[in-house]
Amino acid sequence: ALSTRVLEQLVAGVHDPQIRKILLRDRPPTLEKALALAREEEVLQAACEQPLRSLFGVTAVQPHSFRDASTQSPWQPGSCGTSPRRRSWRRPQTRRPQRPQARRTIDAIDASPEPIDDVINTAEE
Repeated sequence: ALSTRVLEQLVAGVHDPQIRKILLRDRPPTLEKALALAREEEVLQAACEQPLRSLFGVTAVQPHSFRDASTQSPWQPGSCGTSPRRRSWRRPQTRRPQRPQARRTIDAIDASPEPIDDVINTAEE
């Protein structure tokens, strides 16, 4: 009963919707297996994002949500799915007049055509 409730809290606290969906789909029987599955998916996502960036030659722009799973601090009990801030709830903001938003620019894109063999060989390495 308690372990079921802890598993439910873990799934509810997972920020990444893909990992949450996998936990709901696979329904691991123990907390340890759920954590192992979530960590494995996090590493796979990080590994899959990296080749896409290098394939298109974008070197200066990274999405805010990208995290290298190999550099994250080890899991600590009670920290899964929590925010580092104590008060994570914020009052809804009032409507502000529209003003131009600052846009991030892409500093470097290599758009030169590459032979398809080079792309395949790079992906296999």
